[in-house]
Amino acid sequence: MAYEQGAVNFHLAGRARRRYLDRGEAEAVLQASQIGAVVIVDDPWGRSLADRSELEFHGTLWVLGQFHKLALLSSTEIRNCVTSLLRRGIRLPTSAVNEFLSSIGERPV
Repeated sequence: MAYEQGAVNFHLAGRARRRYLDRGEAEAVLQASQIGAVVIVDDPWGRSLADRSELEFHGTLWVLGQFHKLALLSSTEIRNCVTSLLRRGIRLPTSAVNEFLSSIGERPV
C-alpha cells in the first residue's frame, strides 16, 4: 500500500532516539487511517498514536484471542504461541498474558 512518507516522518519528529524502532508503528497507523482499518500495535507509543488518530487498535493478545474464538487455534496452541513470543524476547505484559491465558483455560507463564 502506498502511503505518505512525509506524514510518517512528521509523527516521528521528536523521537530521535527511537525513530527507527517506531517507524513500523507510525507506518501501520498511517496506513490504517488511510483506509479506516483497525491497527494491530502493541507498543505504547504506537497505541497512543492510533488513539490520537481515532483508530480502533488491538494488540497481539487480542489477535490470538480472535484465533481462539474462531477455533483456528486451541488454547494449548495459543499458550505455545505466547511462550514462543516470550522466549524470542517479545515483550508482553506478564499480568495481561496471564489474565488472557487464564481466560482460555490455560495456566499462567
